[in-house]
This record gives sequence, structure tokens and C-alpha cells, in this order.
Amino acid sequence: MYLLMFLNTMNKFVSDKNATVAAINLLREKYSPPEWGFLDNVWNGDEEEKRYADGLAFSTFKRSNFEIHAFELKSSRNDWKREMNDPQKSQWFMDKCHRFWAVSTKKNIIKKEELPMSWGLLEIDNNEIHTVVPALLKNNTEHVPIGLVGVILRHMVEQMSRSPLGTELIDSFNKGYREGYEKGKEDYDYEVDRLKYRVKSLEKTLYSRKNKYG
Repeated sequence: MYLLMFLNTMNKFVSDKNATVAAINLLREKYSPPEWGFLDNVWNGDEEEKRYADGLAFSTFKRSNFEIHAFELKSSRNDWKREMNDPQKSQWFMDKCHRFWAVSTKKNIIKKEELPMSWGLLEIDNNEIHTVVPALLKNNTEHVPIGLVGVILRHMVEQMSRSPLGTELIDSFNKGYREGYEKGKEDYDYEVDRLKYRVKSLEKTLYSRKNKYG
């Protein structure tokens, strides 16, 4: 009996995990370049009070108002209940992003009337994303907090560094930086030597004129 319970639990865990991965992939497709960028599992960068967003989408076009959206994914009813019992969990990203979305990886996990004020609701059904409740615009897009910009840039660098292309770009940048530094140092040393020579020449000229005219 215990083995059956364990297997059922593991099957549910795997099913929920697969649903979450599928949801992230659908969000990545929905918020795709060139108009959007998308990051998953985003940490707020605070060592003392760590907070995570399951996803973060940022607009790169004016027609999308350069908005930044945060996403909280839920794969079970119990997962959603834990979220409602800990409202501070999502507060950091709620305060800094323009729109905040709950994402139900399956139907009937989240009820519309349970949503916190201003939250939107996306629901996945038949491998498609459906907007159930539109998220309300919370903050002025002209005043994006610098902390949020730092979070986005850090995660972009981290994801680039984990990809073969990103590693190649970083290596090329570092190589170019080192070569530029060495070339700059050579030019600097050359200019210093040239100035020293001119100073010595000037000193000789002044000394010669002093002896000649007294």
C-alpha cells in the first residue's frame, strides 16, 4: 500500500513538473524576440530576503510600452492555496513590475474571484495559453526601478554564459579586452618615452641658451 502511495506521489510530482516546464516553454514562445525577451526562475538578487519569479517578460518595443511582466506558475490547487497564504512571497516583483500574472498550468486550479487585486490570470489548455483575466497596469513604464533592471541584466548574462554561443561571445569580449589593454599599454609607454625625449631635448636647448646668453 505504501509503495502504491509513493508511486502515485511521484507520478503526480513528475506530471506537475512536466506541466510547469511546458508552461515556461509556451510563455517563452508568447513573449519572444524581437518584441519581447523572457527569463525563467528569476531571483531578485537580495541575499537577506530571497524572492523568485517563475518568469519575467520584458518588452523591447515602444508599441508594447516597454512593459515588464512577472509570472507565478501554479500546477496544483494546493500550490495555489500556499500562495494565497503567503502574500509576501510575490510582493517584491509585484511592486516593481508593470503587470503580474498567475499562470495555471491546467484548468480549474485558480478561481477568478481568488485573484489578488490587479493580478491577471493565464490558463493553459490543450497546449495553448488563454487569457482568463487581464492583468492591470500597475506602474508607470517611464520609471522602471534600477534594481529590476539589474535583475534582468544579471539573469541575461547568466543565461548567456550557460549557452555555447554566449560562452563564445564572452570569450571573444575578454580576448578583445585583453588585446585592447595590451595595445593601449604599448601606446601609453610609447607616448611616455616620446615625452621624456622631448623634455630632455628642451632641457638641453635651455641649458645651451643659458650658457650662450648668460
